[in-house]
Amino acid sequence: MMKRHQLIEFTKPDRLVCSLFRQLVDSEQCLIAASHSITSKRRVHEQSTQGSRSGPLNDLGGLYNSRNGHCLYPNFRFARSYSTVRTEKDSDVYAGKHNDHVSKEAAREKSLTKKEVDANIVLRQPIPKNFIRETYLPHLEHNVAYNAHKFPPAVVLQIAIAYSKLPAFIRQRAIEDSLVETFIYRMVDYTASDCVQLLNTSLQLQGLRNLKVYREVLKRLQDKHVFGSITVLNRLGLVRNISRILQRAQVLQGESQQAPLEVEMLDLKKYRASILKPWTVITSGLRCNDLKKLCTDLVDFGGDSVLPQLEFELQSFDSNELSDLLGVFAERAERDSAKLDFPVIAILMQRIIELHDQTPLSNKLANVCSLCRLGTAHDQYLTMVANELRNPLLVNNIFHRHLARALWAFSRFDMLGTVLEPLLPHLERNALYFEPSSMARLSQIYRGEYDNVNIPRAHLDGLRDVVVRNALFMLGKLEKYSPKDLLFFYTGLCYMHLLPEPADFSSFLTSKDSGILRYAESSPQDFDTMLQSKGYTRTHILELFLAAVEKLEDEFDLSEIQRIVFISKSMPHAEFVLEHLPKSWSKIIEEYEEPKL
Repeated sequence: MMKRHQLIEFTKPDRLVCSLFRQLVDSEQCLIAASHSITSKRRVHEQSTQGSRSGPLNDLGGLYNSRNGHCLYPNFRFARSYSTVRTEKDSDVYAGKHNDHVSKEAAREKSLTKKEVDANIVLRQPIPKNFIRETYLPHLEHNVAYNAHKFPPAVVLQIAIAYSKLPAFIRQRAIEDSLVETFIYRMVDYTASDCVQLLNTSLQLQGLRNLKVYREVLKRLQDKHVFGSITVLNRLGLVRNISRILQRAQVLQGESQQAPLEVEMLDLKKYRASILKPWTVITSGLRCNDLKKLCTDLVDFGGDSVLPQLEFELQSFDSNELSDLLGVFAERAERDSAKLDFPVIAILMQRIIELHDQTPLSNKLANVCSLCRLGTAHDQYLTMVANELRNPLLVNNIFHRHLARALWAFSRFDMLGTVLEPLLPHLERNALYFEPSSMARLSQIYRGEYDNVNIPRAHLDGLRDVVVRNALFMLGKLEKYSPKDLLFFYTGLCYMHLLPEPADFSSFLTSKDSGILRYAESSPQDFDTMLQSKGYTRTHILELFLAAVEKLEDEFDLSEIQRIVFISKSMPHAEFVLEHLPKSWSKIIEEYEEPKL
């Protein structure tokens, strides 16, 4: 049998060979093979055959004599390769027939392929509801438990961070121990920022069960090349982690009482003697020797290396950055109840005082609010800010939201009497601009300072009138408020005693059924005259509030409903409101239990 690319040499005119060649050229099989080659490799063929390519199909007839069947070129050598046969656009012999045949074949193949695809469609089965907990999570945990040491260090750290965010009842101790052991094994591969994250993650994963990981991290941070790469944010993170470790150690010793924060801010040259007092008090009272040694090493490292460098690097920070840092510490302290950040707070406050003249008033008020959230009283700084609030030129354009927050913070420090008098005109001017959250703060201030004899009664009455005017203005916008805004509005109503008496509201509902509305107030209040001048009563206010709540009853989440229930139950004059809340909340109200303090 002749091979495909074997060359055939015609030495003599042979009638049989020429007739076979004619049959091959005219056969349908040859044309189909040529058409497939043309459609798939036309461009490549044209580029590769620029110099020497075969002529049109009709020219092949010149190789033989059609009359006598003799070959005209007996010494011509050619290869039997169908890929070189092509049809030109101007060909009128085979082009039409070939194109029709190819189009029919392509259409038939396309229809067959479509039928096969439609017949082979497989619907995906839904994932079971317990797939993540019963299949996926156990598989990942098994892989981490036995192969954690094979993962790159950065991947192990990311896995540990993600695993530490799971609830404690889902996490397994074997997985936690495996991750911590991997930290110790790969400690030389972690950078300074990774070490800071390691302290936080290890504390969340296993607490103080394995003290070796903290010793290894401390040893790693004490290396010169690692310590030199610690940034300002890393130092702040180190201080935070040290305070949290000390707090956990204090809890393990059976002492849940927080470390005292009544440490006076001393002069910059003398503060080093007492800045570590909240830390050293805890370390001196620890009974476990290993834990005591670890905490002592951490405190020494923080006091001798971290805090001095932090103080030096904070010299390049401006007032805005310092205010942001103090706000971050205040937010973290509220979230994890950490009260041992006093050393770094002392450094921040010292730098803030140095830049006091360059700090805008809005940042100063933000610092006061941050100190209030931290539970730290800085008498010097509070006095400086309170004196500036007496300057009418500085507080003339104060933002109303900052105004309400500043009053609330100063009232927590028992300094409302020093700032209420100069700020009262600005409160009256912004009475119509306060949001529901600001109204709730101002109402809490009024109720908390109602019995304070150090504040003149006229000033408190002015604050009360501001809140009442603000509440009357909000009545026209209750339908546009979100559930959170309605919660703040109701808080203000409860603290300001803007709710009617239970008997008065019951009589109103009875008259409403009869068709004759009756708005009566059996126990008059000092602000009833202001309400009547606007055509409202306390019954009107509660009616509009309940209508707005019923309109958005499906949009309230569980925490917001529980807050409304808690406020109503904590105040005797507001407990009757629970009977008039939406009926869909009745089960939540019945099952609610007051939080144990």
